[in-house]
Parts: sequence; structure tokens; C-alpha cells
Amino acid sequence: MIRKAILVLLTLGAVVTFVSTVASYRRSVTKRFVKGETSLAVVISSGSITVAKLTMPPGPMPAAGILMPRVFTRFADEPLRRSLFSLPELQSGTFPTGRSGWVTFVMPLWIPFVLFATYPATAFICGPLRRHLRRRKGQCLRCGYSLEGNVTGVCPECGMKTSSEGGQ
Repeated sequence: MIRKAILVLLTLGAVVTFVSTVASYRRSVTKRFVKGETSLAVVISSGSITVAKLTMPPGPMPAAGILMPRVFTRFADEPLRRSLFSLPELQSGTFPTGRSGWVTFVMPLWIPFVLFATYPATAFICGPLRRHLRRRKGQCLRCGYSLEGNVTGVCPECGMKTSSEGGQ
């Protein structure tokens, strides 16, 4: 039961990631969060997700610090165009004031898609293949017990009903 729930959740995650990837090439989505001195922007665009964090200095902004919101806006609103199979990237730096900085993390959406889709794809391929091979070998479809010579129609190992012809 838990295995099926995990399979359904991972399949749903793969579908959502795939749809997000396709949609991100048509339209980008930007969400900004501000708490105290820290701003966070999450951008889904061009097949990747960018998370940018900006730490502002406490107190009055120095003259050189006026550029900070513009730099942060560039990361949030104009994500770099990336190839479909680019790798994750982490960038960081400080501004001329030295009291504040920024960090960006860019991850292509194909990575979570592969992570979400691997187990469901394996389960959807291996399950039917395993049953097919067990049927050809005359084994129980559930547990793999050899049913040669069994005429009862029930697997003696797990109790699953089988065909009455000594196999399945």
C-alpha cells in the first residue's frame, strides 16, 4: 500500500515537473519574498529554476548600495538562457559596501524530472516484464514459486489462485 502511494506521488511529481518545464519556455514565473534585510526570489524560466537571495545591510543604504536592488532584479527578472541539459550552478558575491551580498542557485528542471520519474518508470517496466517471465517459466506470478505439477489451482507458497493446468 505504501509502495503504491510512493509510486503515485513520484509519478505526480514527474508530471508536474514536466509540465512546469514545458510551460517555463512559454512564460516565466517570478515570486519574491522579503523578510527584514533578506530578499528571496524564485524564478522558473527557460527550463530552469533560479533561487536568488540578497542580503541588504542594516541601517541607511550607502551610495554604492543603490545598485543592489538592480543587480538583484536582474537575477530575478532576466534569468540566463541555458541549454536544456545544463548542470546546476551556484554563484555568490558581495557588493562594493562589503556588508551585503547575493547568492544564486540555478538548477535545470530536467534534474528533478529524472529523479521523480526513475522509480515509476522502472516499476512500470519491470513489473509486467517480471510477470511475463514468470508466466513463461511456469511460476507463480506473485511470489515466483515453481508450479510444475501443481493441479490444485492455488500456489502453495502464497495462496494466489492460478489456472488449473499446472501452470499459469
